[in-house]
Amino acid sequence: MRYFFSNLSVTIKEWFQEFLEISLKKKIIVLVSILLVIALIITGVAIHKSRQKLNAKPDEVAALYAQNIAERNYFKAFDYTIIGKDGVEKYLDKNYLSDYKSKSELTEKEHYDAINVCETLAKQMNSFMTTYGIGDYDNFFAAFVKTAETIIVSYMPDVEPSDKLIIECIKYSLEKYQTEYNDELNVQYNNNYTIELSEPEILEYSDDEVELYIQNKSELANTVFEKSGLKPNKIKAVKRYDYNIIINDEVIRSVRVYAVKIGGYWYVDTTALVY
Repeated sequence: MRYFFSNLSVTIKEWFQEFLEISLKKKIIVLVSILLVIALIITGVAIHKSRQKLNAKPDEVAALYAQNIAERNYFKAFDYTIIGKDGVEKYLDKNYLSDYKSKSELTEKEHYDAINVCETLAKQMNSFMTTYGIGDYDNFFAAFVKTAETIIVSYMPDVEPSDKLIIECIKYSLEKYQTEYNDELNVQYNNNYTIELSEPEILEYSDDEVELYIQNKSELANTVFEKSGLKPNKIKAVKRYDYNIIINDEVIRSVRVYAVKIGGYWYVDTTALVY
């Protein structure tokens, strides 16, 4: 152990000596880089703690998910589900995009082509929603990524499909889907509307009902849990929420939300509705 710290001390001293000998401009670049890394670490820790704090409150998790579903802010809604455990982008990258290498920069022409790719995918979002729905994570994302690859190859034959480009297209397509919905509401309500939730009807499952909830999980539902880094047999509690979505005092439709407790945290489980 002494040898380790002795070598570490020598290494730090050598680095500091070399740092003193470089130009002022390079020193500034090094210091800025170090500060950026520190800032990213602090931000990441803060986001993680914030998510953990929120996920300890099932009523808030369910309400935030339902509100985003009501507003069709689907990518944000994912944050409160089981696939948001470690971050939605990490979930996508791990389970659907591991075969796609990132490219740090695109040329001006490639950037223009990338916009066309995302626009083309956005036009197919209604089809994805009709076929799979937003709750069927596995099939929805698998189909989107496969379609994205085909379109990228068509528009950008000299560019390898990348995880970053596909994720951006997923975000863009879902944002466009939400924008189109907002445009429809603006026409219907003359640019004057609010989307709200009713107070939910809440059903808290008994221990026996929780056990049955776990046993009734399909193979596909179990797969989605595993891809999220969670296990259904670790579910300790279940709460069901039934909301009405209200626009300008008129009930438009209802939404049911299942929240499950795993460890000390709660997640929305849409597999209960679709698998």
